[in-house]
Amino acid sequence: METVKSSKNLDMLRNRQQALTARRGSRIRDIAVVLPSGVLTSDEAASSTGLSAQVRREKLGIESVRVSVDGETPSVLGARAVDALLKQSGAEPGSIEFLIFVTQNPDYRLPTTACLIQSRCGLPNSVLAFDINQGCSGYVVGLAQAHALLSAGLANRGILVTCDAYSRIVSQSDKDTFGLFGDAATATLLEATQPDEGLQAFQFGTDGLGAEHLILRNGGALSNEADPRGNFLYMNGRAIYNFVTEKLPPELDRFLNRAGLSNDQVDAWFFHQANLFMNSKLCSLMKIPSEKAFFDIRETGNTVSSSIPLALSKARALSGSEPKNLVFCGFGVGLSWAMCLYKFSPQD
Repeated sequence: METVKSSKNLDMLRNRQQALTARRGSRIRDIAVVLPSGVLTSDEAASSTGLSAQVRREKLGIESVRVSVDGETPSVLGARAVDALLKQSGAEPGSIEFLIFVTQNPDYRLPTTACLIQSRCGLPNSVLAFDINQGCSGYVVGLAQAHALLSAGLANRGILVTCDAYSRIVSQSDKDTFGLFGDAATATLLEATQPDEGLQAFQFGTDGLGAEHLILRNGGALSNEADPRGNFLYMNGRAIYNFVTEKLPPELDRFLNRAGLSNDQVDAWFFHQANLFMNSKLCSLMKIPSEKAFFDIRETGNTVSSSIPLALSKARALSGSEPKNLVFCGFGVGLSWAMCLYKFSPQD
């Protein structure tokens, strides 16, 4: 009898949770961006690596990148982004119930960098603060975590922060990484809303067999300190290109089918801002018109987990309004991919 009673109680809790979730959704209220002080031009990167500035500008779409200087750690830049977000949105620090920080280059192995940001920004002790170790897919993964908290009724408002200081882990002689990756921090304010607004369908994927194609070998349990090459990021550009052009189109088609949308019903696409050549090829394979896929990394480079929110911030500043159906798609280190549908409403 006790087992039956426990089972009924569990069913009641599940039904209650499902009813609560069905009444709630989540939306992006505001996005703030902070760029570090340092600037590395394509001319400077060319003199260091041998890859010409012309190729960087015309093929990769990069004129310069921003790089962290002394003291501009991920927690410092992340805290600046949170402070900027609170100021421009008017949200009170005491109203924030969670802080999610996406980074692969934390200040320390422990504690979690989100805890440092909570302290720097004076957020309440009741805040849930944790890190997500994810790269180019990290923003969408972070949105999914935020959506889970908000739609389940576990919070009403929270902040998603991104910052990856890749400039600290690339070799100045590596043409595949130096001057391609730039540093940036973003903070996104998320709130509970109606279920038919904001974040909707999600889809994720992982191919760990490709982990070796984008990797920093030293710094963890398998470090080989005798090999100094492991202290810097390694990227197999050809393998990453093949992954993006072969894996993503069918995954995106599957995602649209699950979301009940056709390609032409998507008003704007926000892909991870990798480089002009790769993103253009992906759009061509997907038959996405160039005017529907926002791309601009000329003065920032590939900012990893910050690239999608940075693109969203630029698009909002340029247009003043957004379309109805937006698709966000991150892809890269892992290898991994993550995509979601965002239904825009005028209040956004």
